[in-house]
Amino acid sequence: HTVAPSPIRLGPYLAAALLPALITPPLLTLFDTRLLPVLVADYLALHLLAYGVFTLALLQVAGVGIGRLAWLPGLALALYGIFVFGGALDRYVASFMPHIGRLPIIAATALGAVAYMLADSRLAEAGNAPWWRVLLQRTAFLASLAFAVWLDTERLFFLLIILPVIVVFYAIFGLMGGWVGRRTASPLAEGLGTGLILAWAIAVTFPLFTAT
Repeated sequence: HTVAPSPIRLGPYLAAALLPALITPPLLTLFDTRLLPVLVADYLALHLLAYGVFTLALLQVAGVGIGRLAWLPGLALALYGIFVFGGALDRYVASFMPHIGRLPIIAATALGAVAYMLADSRLAEAGNAPWWRVLLQRTAFLASLAFAVWLDTERLFFLLIILPVIVVFYAIFGLMGGWVGRRTASPLAEGLGTGLILAWAIAVTFPLFTAT
């Protein structure tokens, strides 16, 4: 028998769901992120990492822990999402299987993606939170990306191409993650699985370029 994560009170929830969206974009203007040969993927990886860390820190200050550990279901979710569902997606819809040159990009993006999705899953109480909370926190994240583009349009304009990808990600893999979260009562399982899938999706979506 699994017990769902404890509900988060409204005040701490709103702080953790909204403040990172306001803090992350202006903070990251202080950093020059041009490390990966993929358009703005390095910025996005750092954005995800900072956003996730801020969110988890705010929850921790409010006394909200991460919950029980469940590594295997998270890894199983990642394998299913990437190779089973993603394999069908690659065959019939759009490219989802990268060539070997993109594997380091997946690895570099994974830390930030897992941190963000772990925070998202804990805010969503491993799939048990009311629907409006899930909608609010994910809209806030998308708004933070739009805010980042507004602050540095010239450098981050191509970040806009990831917005529809993330909406589709939420619609498909977010549902899968919610099911795993409810079955395991573990934000870690949901966050790990969906975070690895998100890192993979980002790495195969952005166009590569040759540094000069």
